[in-house]
Amino acid sequence: LTELDAALEGEPGERLLYELQLVVLEQLGRTDAIETQLRDMIDLFPDDDLQQILVRWYLSQQRTDDAEAYLRHRVTNSNREADARLTLINFLIQLRGPEQTLAEIDSILASAPADDVNLSLYRAARASLIFDMGDREAAIVEMQDIVETAEPSDQTRQVKLTMAKMQEIG
Repeated sequence: LTELDAALEGEPGERLLYELQLVVLEQLGRTDAIETQLRDMIDLFPDDDLQQILVRWYLSQQRTDDAEAYLRHRVTNSNREADARLTLINFLIQLRGPEQTLAEIDSILASAPADDVNLSLYRAARASLIFDMGDREAAIVEMQDIVETAEPSDQTRQVKLTMAKMQEIG
């Protein structure tokens, strides 16, 4: 670790050195330092891969609440808010269940401004969840309303595709 620290002083932007340091910390079982290292790396190299690694690491340490708190922090501090919100929604579906996820989506929709360009995306996520929970008719009606009221876009095309799959399953 000492040699890696020295190398990082000379090459502070060298991601490979940080990754090597992370491997060494893992081998030494220094979980406290691993979390700090991952967070420092995210600050220096802000990409989704490192953020996913941190969330997976939290989960591997049975720290589900910390993983959720980190994802919520990303929502409030991200310049790609929709992506961060959808990542949180997917996390909640997998680890907290449909009811908590539905409550989160409802909260997002209640606080979103009427002109939010991602409103149809959140509504579609809600409709998909309702569909999966068994209220297929209400979900399809919601998707139809989204398609009828949304501006043409890649999102709208995706909603149409999802709606067609729902209708096929029925």
